[in-house]
Amino acid sequence: MIRRFRVLFLLAPGIILAGCAAARWVAGTSLSRLRAEQEGRFSYRLPLDRDSAFSLLTEVAGSLEVYEYLSDRDEGYLVTMGYDRMFPACIDTTEVGFFLSAASGRETDLKIVSLNHALARFVSDNFPYYALQGRERDFPSFALAAGSVEAAEIIRQVVESRGNELRGKGNGYLVASGLRLERGEAKVDSPLVFFLQEIDSGSRTKVTVGSFDVSISQPVSSFMEKACNRALQAAR
Repeated sequence: MIRRFRVLFLLAPGIILAGCAAARWVAGTSLSRLRAEQEGRFSYRLPLDRDSAFSLLTEVAGSLEVYEYLSDRDEGYLVTMGYDRMFPACIDTTEVGFFLSAASGRETDLKIVSLNHALARFVSDNFPYYALQGRERDFPSFALAAGSVEAAEIIRQVVESRGNELRGKGNGYLVASGLRLERGEAKVDSPLVFFLQEIDSGSRTKVTVGSFDVSISQPVSSFMEKACNRALQAAR
C-alpha cells in the first residue's frame, strides 16, 4: 500500500500538468474555431473604446446570467455558455464568442460568433436591447394611444415602410436595424431599440427610443412619433 501511494503521489503532478495542458488545448481549440467561423458571425460598431466595450460585454453577460467560459480584456474576447434557457435550440455548453477590435477614433468593432448559426443571429439581433436595457431614462420617448401589442405592430409597419427591418423583439421591446427618416435625410445606420411600456391602464403605450449613438435618439423619436400617429389614425 505504501509503494502504491508513493507511485500515485509521484504521478499526481504529471496528471495535474496533463489536465492543465488538455484544458489549455480545449480552450485554444474553442477560440480558433470561433475566430475561423464565418457564417455564424455578425457585427456591430460600438461608440466606445475597447476597454469600455469589454466592460459592456461583461455587464451583458451578467444580466443574461450566462457563464463566462473564456475571457481576456487585453486580447479583447469573451466566450460565453448557458443560452439554453433563452434559446432552446442549443445546449448549455454551446459557445457564443464576442470579439473586439479597435476601429476609428474611440469606436470599437464587435463580432458576435457561434458555431450554432441560429444562436449567433439570435444573440446579435437582440444584443442592442441587452446592452441598453436599464438606461431608458437616458433616451427620449413619446406616447401612442394604443396598447403595447397594437403599438408594436404600428412601429413594425413604419420601420418596414422605410425600407428597414426589425431584427429582434421580445417582451416589451423591438430592435430595428436602422431607419431612413424624411426624404433627403441621411439614413440612420445605428441599431435602434424601441422600449414599450403600457401606461394609463393599458390605453396608451410609452415608446422610448434607445441607440448606441445617443445623438440620433431625439430625431428618430420625433420622426417616429409623427409617423406612428399617422399610421395609427390610418389603421382606425
